Amino acid sequence: MITLLLLLVLPPVPTDYKLQIGDELAITIAGNINFTYSQAVSPEGIIFIQSGGFSLRSPAGGDIVPSGGTILGTVKVLGLTLDEARKLVEQEVKHYFKNISISLSIMRFEDVVYVEGGVVRPGAYSFFPGKTVRDYIGLAGGPVPSGDIENFNLTPPNNEVKGAGNLDFSPSRNSVIFVPYAYVYVKGEVNRPGNFSYESGKKVLHYIGMAGGPTERGNIKKSYVIKRDGTKVSIDKTEIEKEDIIVVSKIYLKWWQDYVVIASTATSILIAWLTLQK
Repeated sequence: MITLLLLLVLPPVPTDYKLQIGDELAITIAGNINFTYSQAVSPEGIIFIQSGGFSLRSPAGGDIVPSGGTILGTVKVLGLTLDEARKLVEQEVKHYFKNISISLSIMRFEDVVYVEGGVVRPGAYSFFPGKTVRDYIGLAGGPVPSGDIENFNLTPPNNEVKGAGNLDFSPSRNSVIFVPYAYVYVKGEVNRPGNFSYESGKKVLHYIGMAGGPTERGNIKKSYVIKRDGTKVSIDKTEIEKEDIIVVSKIYLKWWQDYVVIASTATSILIAWLTLQK
């Protein structure tokens, strides 16, 4: 049982972490006797001191008190660091056990951090103090091809904070990390103008194809890209980036087809005019 509990203990937490309601602790008593048990911080902020089924020394001294794993007392640990809690627990336990030492480790945190949006596995992940936004996104499988982690939104339980690209920020418990999707916009002479998921390395023709290809009057050679800062760049002189706008230009005169239409229209007008003159 002791071995199983020790295997479940999490990696070391920051020394300044304050214990919270629901945090589950592994409490190990070592010395003349050795046992480990788990105990969650109660809603009142306390943990129970257990006997572990060993014979005890009375707090008054001298008398031996038989025990069957009973509760000996309580220690309030809410808001304390692990080291502060350990000292209080050790002080209490030494009323009952001689020549012992106490160690406390966290087995599980009650709370979670949610990762939503453009990640591989959206969901809730166990809160761990010191873990960063980057760490939680990694637990969620990382961003999908169109996931824009540089512009994530972080929503603490009672407030919304706009992500500023600081992936090394440590979110608080029960926060929500939202990874937005990045888009490329295609407009002009295409069959299905709109926004399409950004994929790193994809060329202009990929996005024009996603928009249904050019119309009959689409002039790809004369098309251009509007960058985030508003500058216009020829499609053959730029790599496509997030939030780019691809504009497919229009051919205004399509040589013989246009001339045929113009000639046919002019002929029709002339015939109509001559008819009216009769």
